[in-house]
Amino acid sequence: MVLLHAMHQLKKDLTVLHVNYQLRGTESNLDERLVRETCQHYGIPLKVMQGDMKQYLKEHGGNLQEEARNVRYAFFSKQVAHQPGWIALAHHSDDQVETFFLQLGRKAGIMGLSCMLPVHGEKVRPLLSFDRSELHAYALQHRIAWREDASNSQLHYRRNLLRNVLIPEMEVKCSPIKQQVLCLIDAFQQTQLAIQEENEPLVERIKAFGTLPFSEFDLLKGEGKIELLRQLGLPLSLLDDLNKLRKSQKGKKLFTEGGDFNIIFRESDSFYFQGDTVTSLPELVVEKVQILPKRFDKQRLFANADNIEGQLQLRKWRLKDRMKPVGMAGSKLISDILNDAKVPAHQRENQFVVEDERKIIWCVGHCISREVIPEGAASVLSIMLKH
Repeated sequence: MVLLHAMHQLKKDLTVLHVNYQLRGTESNLDERLVRETCQHYGIPLKVMQGDMKQYLKEHGGNLQEEARNVRYAFFSKQVAHQPGWIALAHHSDDQVETFFLQLGRKAGIMGLSCMLPVHGEKVRPLLSFDRSELHAYALQHRIAWREDASNSQLHYRRNLLRNVLIPEMEVKCSPIKQQVLCLIDAFQQTQLAIQEENEPLVERIKAFGTLPFSEFDLLKGEGKIELLRQLGLPLSLLDDLNKLRKSQKGKKLFTEGGDFNIIFRESDSFYFQGDTVTSLPELVVEKVQILPKRFDKQRLFANADNIEGQLQLRKWRLKDRMKPVGMAGSKLISDILNDAKVPAHQRENQFVVEDERKIIWCVGHCISREVIPEGAASVLSIMLKH
């Protein structure tokens, strides 16, 4: 309510967003009514999301406070997507101190101990440098109406235990603990900013070309690797799997969720980050020809029609696929053909072969089967792919 008053006084162009979780019955509805009346008094547009949070937790599970936060922020982000602007949040310095101790209890690293930033993406926190007592004094001075959430006094929530018991006790015994914590947070934020800036060129190259050389990955310390994942929009829990992938064999891959990438491949000297791409099957173009060209290339196959059995089919290669390449006796695995050609693991995902009803006649772009060589053939087929 203080944030709303201050921004209204500054004549900012505002839309107020309010979430009624319906967790406290009449109390929740009275909260909403206060917001509605205030917005009406100020002449500010209001959008309200109403939901049954208890029912949501029954269906989805999870921690109440965390899930409520997820629901709230999703609602905020959706509105900003429709009406571009900033999401102004009313966190203050006491919230910051509480967050620090919560993160410390979770054994968070530099990123976690940096806590909340004044500006982070689309979110701004204009009150972050003020403490609760200053906001309380402001509310009294300007006769701002507000409502106390009774659940803030319930000590089974860790944040409330910190807010109402542990931090006040530390303030008595270790004064000024809040100011010392805020100085620590500032130091962590400066360190985090330095790591972020150091990683930005690396992230830009990954987004542009998809590759991260091991020589550069190995130079990153733990916090640098965490920041790399964050900037790529990938879950931080992926770090252990990424380190394991680094030590694995070429061709191994890691499936991910979120961000711009859904697969990370282990190449011989680098990672390759691949986005969520859907590769459509090219068209197989087959034509009869009368004259063979003087020069051949690997993008087009000329085959003896008499040695092709049944219908031709185009598909992606599979493990244990074999063919009989020109220039060698016996057969050879397609995987060995791709290894010899030094085809990167991520490109093998979209490697095609052409087969008849008995055999593979073409590993597209690499080699053809000696079984369909058109030497002296009466009927010759031209086979190529049309993308």
